[in-house]
Amino acid sequence: MILLLFYLLSILSWMKGKRAISLVFLYAAITNGFNLKILATNYDLTYLSFAFGTYAVFSYLRKKGREVFVMNVENCVVWLYFFLAIHFLATVFLSIDTLKFSFIVFRQWGLISIFLLFRNFSVKEIDLALKWIFLITIVWLILYYLQLVGINLFIEERFLTSFKRNTPYLCLFYAIYIFFNFQKKTKWLLIVPFLWTTVTSGSRGSITGLIMAFVIFFAIMKKSKKLLFFGLVFFLGQTYVAEFFNNETFSRNGEMTFLDELENGFNTDYKHFHGVDLDGTFAYRTLYLSERLDYLLNHPHNIPFGVGSIYETSPNNYLHFFIQHSGRIETDDLFWAAPLLRYGFTGISLYIIFFFSYFRFFARQNSNDKTIKTGSIFFLFLLFTSMNTWSFTIVPNIMVMGMYYYKAKKSLSQYTVSGTIK
Repeated sequence: MILLLFYLLSILSWMKGKRAISLVFLYAAITNGFNLKILATNYDLTYLSFAFGTYAVFSYLRKKGREVFVMNVENCVVWLYFFLAIHFLATVFLSIDTLKFSFIVFRQWGLISIFLLFRNFSVKEIDLALKWIFLITIVWLILYYLQLVGINLFIEERFLTSFKRNTPYLCLFYAIYIFFNFQKKTKWLLIVPFLWTTVTSGSRGSITGLIMAFVIFFAIMKKSKKLLFFGLVFFLGQTYVAEFFNNETFSRNGEMTFLDELENGFNTDYKHFHGVDLDGTFAYRTLYLSERLDYLLNHPHNIPFGVGSIYETSPNNYLHFFIQHSGRIETDDLFWAAPLLRYGFTGISLYIIFFFSYFRFFARQNSNDKTIKTGSIFFLFLLFTSMNTWSFTIVPNIMVMGMYYYKAKKSLSQYTVSGTIK
C-alpha cells in the first residue's frame, strides 16, 4: 500500500536526520494520500500516526523528567495525553466499552501528541517543511478546482450538496501564511485561490472565523478599539446580508433564513426540534452541545470524567438524544461536544487550559513578528471554527500549531542556533 510506503519513507528520513522531508511524507500519509483516488485507502492507518505522537511524548518525558509538572504549553499536551490514556484504561477496566472500541477513541484524540514532534526541529527545518507542504497544497488546489469542470480525482465526498467540501487541508492557513510572508505584488494573486475555497465549499463558518481571527488579533495585540468596533459591524453586516440573499450559500435549509438560525440557536428547548431538519445550521450545533451538557448535569456522576471513552458505533453506546442526526457522541459539525460528553468537566478543562496557554505564549511575544502573527491568527481561526468543525482534532492543524509554537520559541534565548535545547 502506498500510504504504508509514505510512513516508511517518513521513518527512514527521520532516522537519517532529514526531518523536513520526513514531515512531508508523514503529511502525505496523514491526509490519506491527499484524498486522491490513486493514493487513498479505506483502511484506518491512524495508529501509525499515533505511534509518531506517542514517541514524541515519551521522548519529551525522557528529557524533561520532573519538569513535566511545570505549567507550560508542552506539559499541557503531555497532561492531556496521559489523561486520555488513563481514561481509556478506566473505560476498559470498568467494562464501559471494549478494548477494541475504546482504543480507537484514545488513538483518535491522542493524536494531539503530534504537537510535540517538532521539539527538536530547527527553525530552518520547520521553514523548509512549510515550504514543501505549501507547494503540495498549490498542486492539490489546482486538482480541487478541476472538479468545477467535471474532473474529480478525489475519493467520494461525504456531503451530498452542490458544494465541493473536499477542500485541501491547510488552505486557509496558507492564506494567512501568504498574507504575512509574500510581497504585495504577488500576495493577492496567490491568496485569492486559497480564499475562494470558502465560496466553493459554502463554508460560512470559515469566512466568519478567518475575518474575526484577524480582527481579534489586531484588537488584542494593537489594543485597537476601532478594530473591535469594525469586527462587530462586520458580524452584524454579514448577518443582514445573509438574511437578504437567503440562498444556499447562507442557509442550509431553504425555508430557514440566517436570522432564523440564530434565533433557533439560542433556543435551549432541543426537544422542540426533534425530527426537524437542522443539519449544518448554527441551531443544530448549539442545540447539539446544549443537550449533551444537560445530559451531564442530569447525571452528576458523569460530570467529573464524562461517560467514558465510548466509540460512536460501538454496540456498547447506550446514549440516545433528540439532536443526533450526525452522531450521538461526536459530529463533524462541532468540536466541543465530544470531549465534554466523553471526558466530562475535567477533560474539557484540560483542553481549555492548553488553548489558553498556547495563545498566552503568542500574546506575550513581539506582535510585529510575522511568525507570531501567523501562528496567533491561525489559532484564533481554529478557535472560532471549533463551533462548526473538528478544527482541533484535524491532525494537519495540530501539526501547524506545533510547528509555529516551536518556531516562535526557538527564537528565544534558551535555544541554540540548531534548534535543540541547551
